[in-house]
Amino acid sequence: MAQAQIITDPQEKTRLELEQKFAKEHSKASDEELLAYLRQRAQELGRLPEKAEVEGYQLLKSRFGPWPRVLEKAGLKPPTQRKTMREKREATRRRRKEYKKQEEMKTKERNENEA
Repeated sequence: MAQAQIITDPQEKTRLELEQKFAKEHSKASDEELLAYLRQRAQELGRLPEKAEVEGYQLLKSRFGPWPRVLEKAGLKPPTQRKTMREKREATRRRRKEYKKQEEMKTKERNENEA
């Protein structure tokens, strides 16, 4: 059973209240309206906004996913290139092969120095 979290920090309490208010007021907003809001916030700041600088971050996160994806969907950040599982496995195999080769060279050098 989850326990209710008691917030004692006044700033955190205010932030939570603002998040709840934003979510209530914008729960029926379209995706494009929320993304336009984020783009406007970025323009006001003159840079990419951080989570803490955006009122409504929790609603944006629930609608679009983690913060980097939110920024990507708003067109503020280029999409991250994600590797497929096959590409990840191949990269791991290459690293292991290279590591094994380096270890063999070190062993060979040690044996030559001892002789």
